[in-house]
Amino acid sequence: MKKIKHFILFLIVGLFLFTFTSCNNNNKYNAVVYSKLNDKITKSALENNMISGIEDDDTENNPATRLITINNKELYEQYFKDNSIECDFINEILYLYVYRSVYASNDIALKNINYNENKLSIEFKDESGNMFVSNACQPYARWIGIKMNKLEAEEIEFIKK
Repeated sequence: MKKIKHFILFLIVGLFLFTFTSCNNNNKYNAVVYSKLNDKITKSALENNMISGIEDDDTENNPATRLITINNKELYEQYFKDNSIECDFINEILYLYVYRSVYASNDIALKNINYNENKLSIEFKDESGNMFVSNACQPYARWIGIKMNKLEAEEIEFIKK
């Protein structure tokens, strides 16, 4: 009887762990989030990839967001000041996403990654800080990065939740 109870307990714990680890697609693609990249991006990349909705007067004609696919070392060196992100470009890819934000101190939480029929969807959310302290700032162009396994995606979208 004691062995049956242990077996049932082991089975329940196993199912519990399987359920929580299999529901998240992020680990499936070995995704890593880099949520505060602005200080690591080169000055020329910042100037050449401006977005609209920022205080600068000349940003009106720019897109609201930008997506940059970094798939080789040469392109990486055009965007980054140093080698702050290790990326094996044979097996991995790095996506940079630039969007308007008012939360400079918040980290980014990766919510979900879906890959279906050559379409890659990356859902993320600004992690809220202390709910009793306002951490909003003036709107700025926030750069985030997602490093993950290389996929053959023809369409890529970032979805802010």
